[in-house]
Amino acid sequence: MIGDYPRVSIVNCVSEALEMLKFSSEQLITNAGTDNFDYIIVGWNTTPQVDRCIEQLGEKFKESHPGLRVIRVDHETIKDIGYVPNLRAMINVGFNKAFELNEYGGLVNTDQAFYKDWLVNLVKHCNPKHMVTSTLIEAGRTRHHRADFGLTEYGSFNLGSFNSLCRRIIQPDKLITATEREGIWGDPGYKNIESLPYLFHRDMWEKAGPWELTLTSGTPDVNFFDKAHACGFEFVMSGDSIAYHVGGVERGATGKSVPTFAKNMPYDSMPGIWRIKMLRKVASWLKRKFGHTVFRVKLFLKKDQVRKRKKLLDSVIISEGTVLDIGCGGLKNTAFEKFLVPRRFTKITGIDTYQPSVDERRARYQFNDRYEFICKDIRDMDLSNEYDLVTMFHVIEHFTEKEVTEVLQYVKKIARKQVLVETPDQFEDGLAVVQAENNPYQEHKCLITQSFMAKYGFIKIGSYIQTSGFTNSIYLYEKR
Repeated sequence: MIGDYPRVSIVNCVSEALEMLKFSSEQLITNAGTDNFDYIIVGWNTTPQVDRCIEQLGEKFKESHPGLRVIRVDHETIKDIGYVPNLRAMINVGFNKAFELNEYGGLVNTDQAFYKDWLVNLVKHCNPKHMVTSTLIEAGRTRHHRADFGLTEYGSFNLGSFNSLCRRIIQPDKLITATEREGIWGDPGYKNIESLPYLFHRDMWEKAGPWELTLTSGTPDVNFFDKAHACGFEFVMSGDSIAYHVGGVERGATGKSVPTFAKNMPYDSMPGIWRIKMLRKVASWLKRKFGHTVFRVKLFLKKDQVRKRKKLLDSVIISEGTVLDIGCGGLKNTAFEKFLVPRRFTKITGIDTYQPSVDERRARYQFNDRYEFICKDIRDMDLSNEYDLVTMFHVIEHFTEKEVTEVLQYVKKIARKQVLVETPDQFEDGLAVVQAENNPYQEHKCLITQSFMAKYGFIKIGSYIQTSGFTNSIYLYEKR
């Protein structure tokens, strides 16, 4: 414990950036204000020089920081994904180790410098429901205090100017909440607080982690902060924990390029996301230029991802027998018509708690005995092993987490062969209340993660991207 505060784990990732690792590690340790932490360094194809540096760190600070433990773990290259997704995987390796050792863990970069007592001023605000971040000075973006002190290497970094700015902007014992920064940059407050370094509780990792490997540019793209926010965690910023980040620098040998071993790796495993981002930028520019949205661009994006969704579902869903679609919705819910009606099911049953939706379905299919629609809560029905397939398209996010647990266990009992679940990985405005057609059941109550679904035997078979840039994931449970 640091006084009354817990021991924490701090994660850093490195490949070839020897000089940056030396500088950031020594800054991190000497300015922490405590030695009661584990420094976890994740290596990926490290050079012999980096290996020696990591080995020597613990010995170097053994006398001055007797409570410090320097722990090395390694990431093995995942061959079928690109460079940046492997970086995400490194972070997952680090956090898995961090929370194996301690209740609280945090992340730093090799391209960072740290002002005195940066860690103790984070730890003093630790709370199981908080993510606490440092006040950030960054060379590359205006969202934080903007200043460029050079690369974080000895001989390149202007340490005197950095310390001088820190003394001017420090706010002793000040805890800045997301509400205070709401709307500063046109984003929700928690978007304006997210920065490195940060600390959070193991419970947040279990609910919002791991980092996704599919999206690439920046923390928001991997949805981690959005998932944490959607799960009810709060974001706060310490006014007297200050760090510097070069911004936009990869972990190459000089800090200016990807590592040598990664030169021939694809930068990203999902080239489709770059096409989508590029086309969205084009559409945005044309709208500013000509005053209207270019619908063809949006239509292309939509069709591209609709095809991907269909391919994913067609690859796993059975095509015969009986099916129960929970939360079938009204006629605007097209998943029913697109993915269930065309198959050779002998009986298709839809259930929904909203009577107007059920009435719409009954009116359309009233002369076909193949279909049955029921207005009821699935939890009020006494069913067991009655349907070959049970589907839930965008349903479980409308239950609380406790209710989701009950529903998943129940639908597994109902299904003879498969349960298929499709749910968002992210909401645009946190757990937004969507009052579509005055439907009172449209409130988003939780955000489902891959690790959560895995607890109940569900496998993630893939995801597709909405035109907003957010992703929806598809999970499958199969009875053996």
